Amino acid sequence: MTSKKGMITLLCFYLGVSIFLQINYFAFYTNVFNPLFWLFIFSFFLYQEKEIISSHKAKREFFYGSIFSLIFIIIYFYLGFCFGFSKNPYRQDWLSRIQNLGITLLPILGIEGIRILLSMHGKKTVWHGTLISFFLFLLEFLYHTLFTSILSKEAFFQYFFSTLLPLFGNSILYTYFTFKKSYVLSFTDRLWQEGTIFFFPILANLDWFMKGFLLLLKSTLLYLYEKYRMKREKKWINWNRRNNISLLGYAFTLSFVTILFSFMVGLFNYQPIAILSNSMFPIYERGDILIYHRRKKEELKDLPLQTIIVYQAKDRIVAHRIVQKEKKNDTVFYTTKGDNNTDLDFEKVSKEQILGTYSFSLKTLGFPSIWLKEYLNEEKKEVEQ
Repeated sequence: MTSKKGMITLLCFYLGVSIFLQINYFAFYTNVFNPLFWLFIFSFFLYQEKEIISSHKAKREFFYGSIFSLIFIIIYFYLGFCFGFSKNPYRQDWLSRIQNLGITLLPILGIEGIRILLSMHGKKTVWHGTLISFFLFLLEFLYHTLFTSILSKEAFFQYFFSTLLPLFGNSILYTYFTFKKSYVLSFTDRLWQEGTIFFFPILANLDWFMKGFLLLLKSTLLYLYEKYRMKREKKWINWNRRNNISLLGYAFTLSFVTILFSFMVGLFNYQPIAILSNSMFPIYERGDILIYHRRKKEELKDLPLQTIIVYQAKDRIVAHRIVQKEKKNDTVFYTTKGDNNTDLDFEKVSKEQILGTYSFSLKTLGFPSIWLKEYLNEEKKEVEQ
């Protein structure tokens, strides 16, 4: 117990020092202090619990965890083919790769070693697991980035969803693994995830929403997979009707989440947007979700009158009806109007601006998105006024 208290005291001291260094000496913290501290912690962990890493079960967990991680790497690069790639911002020579891996992976090894040591003592309750997860979460995320992201509500929300929420979710997941004595799964998942960032010259060009959603989805599916695998190993599953229903439930959940994610990020030909005004009442109104059909550019050359189109107008998306069209220099321009408006829209619309055509709408389902957007834009409106 004394050694555990001593370890917690050391980590609390590290937390205070790391916050100070991140604010004032970020380069020194990143390149020297942080990796050396966690190298010391991981060396202590290996000295205390080296049999955990060398066990037969650990090798099996590494194999299954690697297969699962590779599947998600494939999905990640598949999304890159859908939404494009960007150049990896990290240097790609081998010396820089090794340096970046050391800076990133040594803290991971140290954090997961501490997680195992803390989880082995005390009762394995929800409260104990949540406390461990939150404490290690505080030790891990970058306060330097947090302080720069709280300058606006929108930036903080994006940082929270894409970074903080997945990080805390993973912390809970990895603590669950240690409670179930699947120690190596957390090491394996994190090593593959971070290694991908440094070793590939290109990365999928995903926005903050897709990055956060993909990380949360991966954690959820890894939890379901591990829970199912542990039940099979302990022979809790007999192939009877009850367990078949349970497996069907897992399969249905996985399918539903995958389809919903694909739909939300626009992998299908149909995509949703939330309606912000009553300009097209009564066809759809504020708070509805409009589903539009994405069209090929050839299909947008000569759309018939009365077609409701969804198009990009400067900094907003508009869904109005075509009421006039004219041709200039072999290019068709459309004049649009909201059914509930008295005046025509001022700007003409070209085919390059059109995202798709109206398909159908869902009543009131868009209000959560609208309320969130209005909340994030409150400070912008105050500045404008």
